[in-house]
Amino acid sequence: MEKHQANDFFDIGDGDGYDAVVVGSGYGGSVAACRMSMAGFKVCLLEKGHKWEAKDFPTDSFKICSAVRLENKNLGINIGPKDALFQVHIQEDSLAAMACGLGGGSLVNAGVMIPTTVRARRDPKWPEAWEKDWDRYEASTSDMLRVQSSPMMFQNSKIMQEVIDKEFDKKPLKLSINFDMEESRKSPKPGNCLACGNCLAGCPYNAKNSTDRTYLVSAIETGCTIKTECEVQYVVRNDICKEEGVLKARSRRRWLVFLSEFDYVTSDIVILSGGVFGTAKILFQSRLRGLSVSEKLGSGLSCNGNNVAYLAGSSAPLNASGLNEMQFSELPFQERPGPSISSSYTSSLGFTIQ
Repeated sequence: MEKHQANDFFDIGDGDGYDAVVVGSGYGGSVAACRMSMAGFKVCLLEKGHKWEAKDFPTDSFKICSAVRLENKNLGINIGPKDALFQVHIQEDSLAAMACGLGGGSLVNAGVMIPTTVRARRDPKWPEAWEKDWDRYEASTSDMLRVQSSPMMFQNSKIMQEVIDKEFDKKPLKLSINFDMEESRKSPKPGNCLACGNCLAGCPYNAKNSTDRTYLVSAIETGCTIKTECEVQYVVRNDICKEEGVLKARSRRRWLVFLSEFDYVTSDIVILSGGVFGTAKILFQSRLRGLSVSEKLGSGLSCNGNNVAYLAGSSAPLNASGLNEMQFSELPFQERPGPSISSSYTSSLGFTIQ
């Protein structure tokens, strides 16, 4: 794994470029990099953020503050480090948050693995080819992410059961979290879930099977080059490298992926998987430099739309904050917060509560 540093050369990649460049290391980018590397492609994955170690994830309110960057373009406000784990964008009455780091959103989600419904799979908006061998690929994903069932009903699940009563599904939720050490894979070695409740701030105990510890490990093993702290600015067709000499080999690659006005990587295939904000930004910047894109760019985007409520002053314990290491001796495993999400309920109206 490499960290990008500016140098005197224009091309930061190998002299003859890559078969494929993947931008972003969340689920989409990691899977693409892994599968193409396994197929024998020469792949380079570029990630805007840096590699986060378990010990670096925030476990208290003070550390959380230093791991957040707030941006408001309308007010010209930019607060927090550029490589912060949480990138929060505020505009009028909307707020969008994303993760920045090798592993993307998988670093800070709850690891919930709910099978895709047939209704969603067969929605006409998606290609029909996706339905072919769906179950096999879903099983392959579960295996790679080492999906396991929550070993018990934690406090949040008990409260959910009280609220929903008869409609509550008692089947344990599938999570990409290690609750035991039966599987022994190559480095990095997985840890055990300690039920601390810190999943959404990054697992501080290596128990979550995020993409940097699963798909990207396999990608590296099969030859993928990963460059962190590389923010892609724009992509253009490679129609300028016509000269002889050092540029000749690179002229065979179809695309130029620019990290600045001077540094770039050449590739035949470019996969943009930088999330809703990252991918859209790259495409808009690329259009300004001549790339032909759809007029619908910027519309019809989809992301995880959640309603978040904040409770305070309750007479009942809320278990709303995770535990730090010093608190483990005070609570037995079954009384700890548990994974951030360990139960899920979808109403007949289509709303999901977790």
